[in-house]
Amino acid sequence: MKRTHLKKYPAGLALLLLLSFHGAAAQARSGPLVFTGRTMGTTFHVKVFPGRVPAPSSLEQAVRNRLEAVNRSMSTFLAESEISRFNAMKAAHRPFPISKDFEKVMQRARHVYELTGGAWDGTV
Repeated sequence: MKRTHLKKYPAGLALLLLLSFHGAAAQARSGPLVFTGRTMGTTFHVKVFPGRVPAPSSLEQAVRNRLEAVNRSMSTFLAESEISRFNAMKAAHRPFPISKDFEKVMQRARHVYELTGGAWDGTV
């Protein structure tokens, strides 16, 4: 199996690596680290078991920061998000700088559009 697909998802890979490391601090805990929150119109629940993360105290903030970054980029409810600013553009020929996350989502949407022969259209 090729590993090239891992290059497409650096944020997910980083989170996976964070969760796979072993650390003494996490091993000292008697139970799993659990945190929850609200984002993007829904909730999240994370449970990390002892011995899986070198610094579990920093993991919660890293997850929250990552979710907030995705929300700032792709929320249609935030007027200043990338996607909202893009959708508000009046002229199609003007350059619009985008983040790597936004670019990857657009590339994946295009791929799904092509795979379905246009049946799935992310612009709708």
